[in-house]
Amino acid sequence: MLGCDTIGALDVRNQCSGFVYATSVANAFIKSGTYKNILVVGAEIHSFGLDFSDERRGVSVIME
Repeated sequence: MLGCDTIGALDVRNQCSGFVYATSVANAFIKSGTYKNILVVGAEIHSFGLDFSDERRGVSVIME
């Protein structure tokens, strides 16, 4: 679909700062001449296995 013959991938698992980190890595690759174009995709989902109850918890889960 994108017309790419070879695609490299980098899985960044840094939670909220992951997108900022990924864009800085992409910027470094472009500035060094390693790549001309880079696509950065940011997505996040909380695990459905999390216990969202307040029982026996010392920290809070932030909900949107």
